[in-house]
Amino acid sequence: MLSKVNAQKIVQELSGVIGHKINIMDEKGQIIASSDSGRLGTYHEGARRLLRMHLQELIIHSDQEYEGCREGVNYPIVIGRQTLGVVGITGPYREAVKYGQIIQRMTGILLREVSVKEQKALDEKIRNRFVEEWLTLEESRINQTFVERGREMQMDITVPRRVIAFAVSEEDHGMTTILELKTAEKALDDLKKIIKEQEPDSIYMASVSRLICAVPDRSDEQMGRLARLLKSRVQRDNPIRIAVGIDDGCHSWPRIGQSSAEAQKALQMNLKNRKKEFCFYHDIGIELFSDEISDLSKVEYIRHIFREYSKEELGETIYMLEIFYGCEGSLKQAAEQLHMHKNTLQYRLLKVRDRTGYDPRSLKDAALFFIAANF
Repeated sequence: MLSKVNAQKIVQELSGVIGHKINIMDEKGQIIASSDSGRLGTYHEGARRLLRMHLQELIIHSDQEYEGCREGVNYPIVIGRQTLGVVGITGPYREAVKYGQIIQRMTGILLREVSVKEQKALDEKIRNRFVEEWLTLEESRINQTFVERGREMQMDITVPRRVIAFAVSEEDHGMTTILELKTAEKALDDLKKIIKEQEPDSIYMASVSRLICAVPDRSDEQMGRLARLLKSRVQRDNPIRIAVGIDDGCHSWPRIGQSSAEAQKALQMNLKNRKKEFCFYHDIGIELFSDEISDLSKVEYIRHIFREYSKEELGETIYMLEIFYGCEGSLKQAAEQLHMHKNTLQYRLLKVRDRTGYDPRSLKDAALFFIAANF
């Protein structure tokens, strides 16, 4: 419990309040945290004496009285019945003693808070590991023993459930900075709180920027309402985009892994298609197998269709074709979305035909471009 990191945080917090230097020593008398960085790692004979003799207070009257010590007062750090170390306040006795017992109590309180947080984090890690097993194990290995493990953690995995998957990302680009990662972490925490509030019987697994959640069985319409509610509440308070993927219906509880795989494939589609509010597994078309194709093969295919196109030309053309096919080949609708005249769009499509040898408006050739646009 008394780690160097936690001890240093406590020292920094408390020394700023009282205006005196504070040291924390471990059970061996070594200074593991200090307001004076030069004393870190040095031996504090007074602390060792206090612990060995089970003293409630040790006053040091001069810097030469004990090895590695300076004038001040020292107190044991006690949590429950366990003495974890010693906290010392540097300074003349009359000054230091004013804060002695307060600092002793505050150190204990702060350490207990740290202990509770660490235990919660450990419990969450254990739950995550169990849920990950549940979502990835073969159906034959999810037996009654596995069910009982879940019940010990207050999780009943036999309840019929559906799976909804969330991904957190910056509005316009991936997360690359510490600030962006913290924003994503906060958004995920908010998402978990809202899910627990709305769905107390839900079971979830969280990673850095994703959350997979199994909720009690319901219709597609109800799943859509839940996705919409969660997205709106989290995005209202965080500058991020939430992508959502939903499975293809409720499977038997040992087959929850299939539901999870479906939800995550739908999530991948929603990450690519920013226009859709969320995506069901049954919404997936060509995307169902496109992720199985290597990036190298995709690049080779695109180069085969769009020979001699620059990167900029390729991006503009693919975007135009995505809009065109999204409007089901309607020149009028596509031109409106692209903010150009219908004749201009017609001319650009003809130009694509002339350059590639394939006609985007031909039913036979459209499939080639549609596949490229989805790569």
